[in-house]
Amino acid sequence: MLPKLVDPRRLAEQRAVYSEEMAVSDLPRVADFVESGAKKVQIDLSFDRDEQYRIRVTGSIQGSVNLVCQRCMDLVETRFQQDMDLMVVRNDEQSKSVPRDIDPWEVGETANLHELVEDEIFLALPVVARHEVGECEAPPIPDSGVVVEQEEDRQPPFEILKDLTKSSDEN
Repeated sequence: MLPKLVDPRRLAEQRAVYSEEMAVSDLPRVADFVESGAKKVQIDLSFDRDEQYRIRVTGSIQGSVNLVCQRCMDLVETRFQQDMDLMVVRNDEQSKSVPRDIDPWEVGETANLHELVEDEIFLALPVVARHEVGECEAPPIPDSGVVVEQEEDRQPPFEILKDLTKSSDEN
């Protein structure tokens, strides 16, 4: 089982590798966000040091969750895959020296791997969940019963200004 609290520096020294399935229900923030359904995510993480002896965490998280389609309000199964390439840093100052193609992961003495997995899942999920085009329709908007009367001899809104500019030119 994926441990919750770890020392990433010690795991890098051990070159630890985690590869396992984890239930979405074991990730409380994700479980609160998604709709019901016993789903699992595949987690693959490797801890190591690079050439400059910096701690690196690489891997991927993939799976599927049920979200509410924002078009039809039915459930839509949303598949995701999030590749990770992180460098462990202690503070913002160290974060500034991390290469652009690597994400800094600021941790103290210990790190919460479950929170890391949850954060990466949230990054992988769409901002707006919805079915593919043509798979669903938006529900019809109920008629409110309010009838808007249109004036037949209504003057365009800026027509009055046109008349005012003519009168000021004549003076």
